[in-house]
Amino acid sequence: ESKIPTYKYSNTMLFPRMHTYPSEPGYSNHIQGYEIWGGVTDRSKKPTLFDNLKFLFNYQINFMYWRYFMWNFSGRQNDIQGDGGITKGNWITGIKFIDGPILGLGPQDNIAPEVADNKGHNKYYLLPFLLGVIGIIYQLNMKQKGRQSFSIVFLLFFMTGLAIVLYLNQTPYEPRERDYAYAGSFYAYAIWVGIGVAGISRYLRNYIKNTTLSATLVSAACLLVPLQMAGQNWDDHDRSGRTLARDTGMNYLSSVEPEAILFTNGDNDTYPLWYAQETEGFRTDVRVTNLSFLQTEWYVDQMLRQAYESTPLPIKWDREKYWGDAASAAFVVTKNEIQNVLKQNNIPSISYGQYYDVKAYRDSIPLKEIMENLRTGQYKPANPFNTGDTQIIPSNRLYLNVDTTTTDWAAFNSRPADKMLLNLGEKSALYRQEMMIMEMLANINDDNWKRPIYYATTVDRNLYMNLQNSNFSLTGLAYQIVPGIPQSGGVNTEKAYDNLMNKFRWGGLEENPDIYLDETSRRMISTFRLYFNQLIEALIKEGKNDKAIAALDKATTVMPGKAVAYGNDGIMFARAYYRLGETEKAKRLMDEIEERLQKNLSWYDRLTPRQISNTMVDIYYNVNSLLLIASVYQELDAQKYKTYTDDLLQRAQTYYMQGAGYVGDVILKDLTDNSIRGYYRSENDTVQRASEEATMQQALKLMQQFSPRLLEQYNKQQ
Repeated sequence: ESKIPTYKYSNTMLFPRMHTYPSEPGYSNHIQGYEIWGGVTDRSKKPTLFDNLKFLFNYQINFMYWRYFMWNFSGRQNDIQGDGGITKGNWITGIKFIDGPILGLGPQDNIAPEVADNKGHNKYYLLPFLLGVIGIIYQLNMKQKGRQSFSIVFLLFFMTGLAIVLYLNQTPYEPRERDYAYAGSFYAYAIWVGIGVAGISRYLRNYIKNTTLSATLVSAACLLVPLQMAGQNWDDHDRSGRTLARDTGMNYLSSVEPEAILFTNGDNDTYPLWYAQETEGFRTDVRVTNLSFLQTEWYVDQMLRQAYESTPLPIKWDREKYWGDAASAAFVVTKNEIQNVLKQNNIPSISYGQYYDVKAYRDSIPLKEIMENLRTGQYKPANPFNTGDTQIIPSNRLYLNVDTTTTDWAAFNSRPADKMLLNLGEKSALYRQEMMIMEMLANINDDNWKRPIYYATTVDRNLYMNLQNSNFSLTGLAYQIVPGIPQSGGVNTEKAYDNLMNKFRWGGLEENPDIYLDETSRRMISTFRLYFNQLIEALIKEGKNDKAIAALDKATTVMPGKAVAYGNDGIMFARAYYRLGETEKAKRLMDEIEERLQKNLSWYDRLTPRQISNTMVDIYYNVNSLLLIASVYQELDAQKYKTYTDDLLQRAQTYYMQGAGYVGDVILKDLTDNSIRGYYRSENDTVQRASEEATMQQALKLMQQFSPRLLEQYNKQQ
């Protein structure tokens, strides 16, 4: 019989705003946010009412409401998700003396390209906001009727804005911007903007008696406001020609063989695939399996039905065995864990058999045997732990016996192996989706790997079953699980090359590199570049230089820096061009990247110490790219390498003096490590050796001056 629980309210206070608990995702981010926006200094003490109110005004109202409000009526810095820093997602006016000194967003001339070169950089000069203020004043001055209508609009404004803020009680660092939650409030303020036009017209008639003339002047003047907004907003609201979401879904599907199973995990790697299949009828032979949903019984039911040309998943469990708690999870309990506990309790080894099923718990067990036992829903071999009714997997090393005579090894681009190991490592439990993955692998192996099975490249590594280092082969935007030993560094160069060069689509960039790409789209382009780089490295390793050059040309053509600025991905492209003898292409690419990095860092150099501390991550990202360029020149151009190391050593000293010691440490550590490696690589080049030693000595000298702790680490290593 159920009982009503009794709660102990030992931590109550008036108007609490801060809340989290250690097992909540993002717990550490919440704590950090409460320290930044709530002023919490002692984590062991309960935040005071003042701390909670400070967090309410600083974060929940200012950052998570007012910032969005001013995006719409004053201006927006860029479309990058805000994190409290001065370079991402802030509101602006477009008026330099306000944005710089008052809003604290740094110098407003020669702004870093990564901040300003963004189609979401929109300036309204406060005009819509001021029109709304005029509208409020005018409405309040319209006597009783005006005040009544004001109260109606205000209620709409408040209840769809600040009231939602109070109700939601948001924690710090939301996974995405939440401006859409307050759209009703912005609509309400837009009413006041419209009334403001009427107010200006009314005031103007006090000075211009000609009604037609005053109305014409007001209309002409106020029309400039929406025209300014339209002019600023058009480029980041125009989606014409952009098909990246659809094309990405098609690219995932194009990465796999016919009749394949493709594991996905999130929304961005699932919904585009569903759209491509359900709406465009593209690759309906592929079974897209979302692992987040595979935790549920109803989704397993769906996966066991025919879907278009895709046959059901190879799962042999009876329905009643995977419904309910029986298959929701299974504990991983190893022989070593049991024996360690028994030893700690001074149990003699001769008596172990009294405490656990010795035959069940083994160093390694065939996966097929494990799955046959789990399908019963009752597999609970005896052990000294309190595992209740949960099933047991009595080893963390499971294996498949592979029939090497019937498996098509050429199709997998892998060398034969008669066993395939699933090392569960430190996992203490497996959940329904992981057990279903093992079930499919066992059954596919029984069928001699006739049905291809893949992970989308975006799936969380925790769900890889530790197969990524031994049984993954990249084919584009998917990793194929292969039973043998993958060749070419885990890249199936033939399939990946064909997919990336001939089958993939690029969201409209190939026709118009100037289309608008939001932050998520830009991240996807960076992902495409990453897999191009992996393919190119594998092709070079195989000696297929012509194909590597063709892949480089393709990548830089369909995804140019004009569309998405190059970072480390572009540096790796340039490095590959250098290695392949395409010096001019490499130089053009490197010059483009270097120019942008130097402009970014020149702007960061002009910030105040407090602003530098606020932008440490941005500075680190740019400096890290410079360090990567230096490592490329270390291999290929001694003179440029020397120029870069001198510049970086000077930068390290500057960052220490500005209080950005973390960045200084990163520079000195990287340069020292590279110099040590370069010194030993250049055994027969005395000039290069002398240069490397000089760089190392300069770095160590700066460590002695600014970072003795870092120097001590090197002394210990030596």
